[in-house]
Amino acid sequence: MDKLRKIINNIEQTASEIVFIGDYVNKGKNSKRVVDYLLELKKNIKCVFLMGNHEYVWNSFLLGGTKYNEFLIKFGGIECLESYLGRNVSLNEALSILGKQEFVNNLFPDMHKEFFRTALPYYELDKFVCVHAGLNPEYKNESLSKHNAEEIVFIREKFIHSEFLFMGKRIIFGHTAFNRPYIDSYKIGIDTGAVYGKKNKLIALNVDGMTFIDHEGTTSTAEEYNDAEILFCNK
Repeated sequence: MDKLRKIINNIEQTASEIVFIGDYVNKGKNSKRVVDYLLELKKNIKCVFLMGNHEYVWNSFLLGGTKYNEFLIKFGGIECLESYLGRNVSLNEALSILGKQEFVNNLFPDMHKEFFRTALPYYELDKFVCVHAGLNPEYKNESLSKHNAEEIVFIREKFIHSEFLFMGKRIIFGHTAFNRPYIDSYKIGIDTGAVYGKKNKLIALNVDGMTFIDHEGTTSTAEEYNDAEILFCNK
């Protein structure tokens, strides 16, 4: 949460628009606070919220699905429940709560459920396409509306090891954490594992100047990065 506040303080005075790449929940004990903060932020600056796989999973659950219950237990759902309940939750209680659809629906404020529902699967800029995880190269010649929404928020290796521009545009993505921004001629990965340790940075990219800034205020250019290594492949 502190990293988020700091990076917004670093960029909000000069940014005309902020595109968030997804995963606002299930990343520690501040899920509710993060969503509250983002909802307040959008009152003051144009914000675009992309859907991450964690929003996708909760949205699916809130619409009555049970496919991702195990995912929620393994990958941050317990901490998310704790943030909305305001107390600790054991594994057994979390399993019980996820069996109570109406209870969970009432637990999330309406504005938060709308936030999950209305997060975008992709967002196009003049020279870039922004997505959470990536695009399937098998459909690189298909319109974005024809891409599978679940795949857009979950894809990993097939996309990372591919080489293609989407309709002539470079792809900006998150989901897979690298030790530094990932850059090649076709895509830019901006997830640097901020949630995985105090030393890991939260990164923003200024697409006009192709410069990065982290939550500590350090700036760098795209040319300064190469040979990024994957840090984490957690879901």
